[in-house]
Amino acid sequence: MEKKIDDWISGGQETSNNNAQALQAEEKPPEPVMSRFTIVIPEYMHRRIKKYCAAHGISMKERLLTLLEKEFPEI
Repeated sequence: MEKKIDDWISGGQETSNNNAQALQAEEKPPEPVMSRFTIVIPEYMHRRIKKYCAAHGISMKERLLTLLEKEFPEI
């Protein structure tokens, strides 16, 4: 089931060198494939997030990714 979900998310695009990548994975963790995620939020929320991150010395990306990882754990 998980394989079908992964295929659906990636659009069924499987690379031909998956076996080579699996062998290399033992040597070092692969770089994560990145994807852009855009949302439209109210200006007050953007300011609130930006202010929080500045006060804690972290980037907005870092904080939001942490929140998303907590809300959507690997299954």
